[in-house]
Amino acid sequence: MKHPNIVIVTHTFFYGASEALKDYLIAARTRALLYIGHPLRKEKPFYYEEFYISGRKSYARKKSRELAGTFASYLLDMMRTFSVVWRHRERNIVYIGINPLNACVGILLRILGRVDRVIFYAIDFVPTRSRVYGINTLYHVIEWIAVRFSNQCWNVSPRIAEGRRSFLGIRENPSRDRVVPIGLWKKDIVKQARRACRNRLIFVGHLLEKQGVQKVIQALPKILRNIPDTTLMIVGGGEYEGELRKLARALSLQEHIKFLGWESNQDLIRKYIRESDVAVATYDPSGARTTNFSYYADPTKIKTYLSCGIPVIMTDVSYNAKTLENRNVAKVVPYDASAIASAITSWLRNPKTLYGQKKKAIAEARSYLWDEIFKEALKYI
Repeated sequence: MKHPNIVIVTHTFFYGASEALKDYLIAARTRALLYIGHPLRKEKPFYYEEFYISGRKSYARKKSRELAGTFASYLLDMMRTFSVVWRHRERNIVYIGINPLNACVGILLRILGRVDRVIFYAIDFVPTRSRVYGINTLYHVIEWIAVRFSNQCWNVSPRIAEGRRSFLGIRENPSRDRVVPIGLWKKDIVKQARRACRNRLIFVGHLLEKQGVQKVIQALPKILRNIPDTTLMIVGGGEYEGELRKLARALSLQEHIKFLGWESNQDLIRKYIRESDVAVATYDPSGARTTNFSYYADPTKIKTYLSCGIPVIMTDVSYNAKTLENRNVAKVVPYDASAIASAITSWLRNPKTLYGQKKKAIAEARSYLWDEIFKEALKYI
């Protein structure tokens, strides 16, 4: 690489693009790699700082952080990032900031001559991120600075550049903007599809109303009329969990739904998925172009489902929904319990067809390898 010393600054919650990039660069024996992970939410209030020399860990620090996920916390995060990077001795640094706040710290460090180039890695774009006008405006001002003054913008989906053009008036720059999608590790892609059908549905992720899990629960009684042993496994937690549990009780579905809560063990999560038959990603499409994070992003969970050999029932929210349907690894349905029930029932009642879709899901997953994604992106730094 032209610039062998790299700094990654992110806010962490789940294993995602920033952690995958770190692992890729460690394996590539990057000469000097500094990784700074700030806490995104109060559920995991820890700060991580790791430094690697030629792929070997030089030191690692982990600290508990109060006020995680608050406005004050973000200001402290920016100050800490500036201080840590400033004190490091390396020169000729490429700084990769995941989210606008982290990218802007890199821009300041570049102005002061401490880093050489800045890459803004955008995981999402949401026109109305906050209902408070002032906060929303401030965020997009910071985002405008990050886009305008970074040397490169890595976007996980092509819709991010489209959204910036429509809502922020920022034109796409082909020499700067690149699509660097969410990927998968080859070791995590199952080698063979599971033929046996257990009639198990699965959802993995943050339990918010917009995720649409309530529609799957509402669909379950209709599915049970045809397939009485169907179960739904929900891996994750969040502010909407209480409402989902209440709905399950109201529909007398306690024996058919398992709430497993947050799970940090990725191997265990993947085991749950592999042992299922149909995954669900029924995002609420209302406000898709203004308030829905998933519309502009590249949802990690969908590719994780595919890597486990599990096809997906999904609404037409993510940018690749129709493509996945055309490749017969997903079914795009309206945001409606009856439609969801019909699609799931159709799949479960035809295990031979479902097995064919599972095999295609694995083949599709093999086209999203992190190694190839990062190798291509880093050619231009």
